[in-house]
Amino acid sequence: MEEREAKIVENPKKSIILKGNKTSQNVLQLLKDLHLIRGSDVSKLFLRKSKDIYPFDDIGQLEQLAVKQDCSLFAIGTHQKKRPDNLILGRLFAAHLLDMFEFGVFNFKPITAFISKAVSTQIKPLLVF
Repeated sequence: MEEREAKIVENPKKSIILKGNKTSQNVLQLLKDLHLIRGSDVSKLFLRKSKDIYPFDDIGQLEQLAVKQDCSLFAIGTHQKKRPDNLILGRLFAAHLLDMFEFGVFNFKPITAFISKAVSTQIKPLLVF
């Protein structure tokens, strides 16, 4: 009962970061940067080719993977001829898809381009969509 009670400070949500079947270098670097920003304790990075996970066609495999890894957030990087450099972000609730958005990536600059000697690496950037 104590575990289910409301908390003043909630536990951080864990996330899965996946590489799609085809992924460009920009999207691959973006996925690595997202993992770096989230931190290795709340983010799991899978850079091997996924087993044909297409979240807009069939979400079942992704839901099973999220339950297995105990994660409620996901990010998938894809690259196709008609939709180059895409990032799919989504949330799961009770092992079912809550919402999912697809973003096109333009003018991507890696996080290493912004880090200088004067700036601490502990500072996290603000992402605005």
